[in-house]
Amino acid sequence: MAESTRATTSSEEGSSVARALRATTHTVDRAGRNFIDHTRDCAPCRTRGEDCPDAASLREIWRIAREAATP
Repeated sequence: MAESTRATTSSEEGSSVARALRATTHTVDRAGRNFIDHTRDCAPCRTRGEDCPDAASLREIWRIAREAATP
């Protein structure tokens, strides 16, 4: 069976990069929204002004997502 020798065009590479960037941005945004939504809806987070254990976990996930997205 013959191997494909077709070169990848720059527009195909650009599309791949754009898709990866959108996916990464979406992941970071979603993690941030999860944290913010939790702290808005969680009575202990709202009333004490500090992270409950769930909020602390969500904040850490958001931090990890941001670090992973930073080149």
